[in-house]
Amino acid sequence: MAVRKRTLPGRQRLLRALRSHGGWLRQREALDLGVHPRWLSRLVEEGVIERVSKGLYRLPRAPETSYESFVDASRAVPGGVVCLLSALAYYELTTSNPSEIYLAIPRTTWAPKVDYPPIRFFRFSPRMMDFGVETVRTRRGSFSIYDREKTICDSLRHRSIVGQDVVIEALRAYLRSPRIRNIDRLIKTARRCRVEKRIRPYLEALA
Repeated sequence: MAVRKRTLPGRQRLLRALRSHGGWLRQREALDLGVHPRWLSRLVEEGVIERVSKGLYRLPRAPETSYESFVDASRAVPGGVVCLLSALAYYELTTSNPSEIYLAIPRTTWAPKVDYPPIRFFRFSPRMMDFGVETVRTRRGSFSIYDREKTICDSLRHRSIVGQDVVIEALRAYLRSPRIRNIDRLIKTARRCRVEKRIRPYLEALA
């Protein structure tokens, strides 16, 4: 007599899949497992899982550092790059700690609705979007962020948003650290960002 294979209930299949995917699961992956979408909605209502964005879910976690939330932002917005205030805070070039993640996306890209983490989008042209990007890898995943020099130049370009005092603070912190500063690289980046004429007076004043 054939033994009937036991099928796990939808709740158990869903939670098992979430754990095997590192705590993350897309709705289409749940559907592929034969889990009805109502289980996703039910577990969100019960607080067992969280809806990060449309079609993306995760297991709740303990309070995270802002840098871990960069990974969440990267998962929710593939192709986004941490920029401006968030990047300055990551590099410890400012004492400001924004409540939102500042994320650059291509100018022609639609900004998705993301429930978590809170994100403030900035649209960059292709020329400004695609250089100075570094990848940071953590135990939970990876995220893209602009390097220090690009971040400083971008902050100067967007100083009306970042704040003049923050730009000066970042430049002062950068210049006072021999371990990280690279004036030639900063000038080349400023030239490419078309802010060389703006940044030179700051460098002369703060040198």
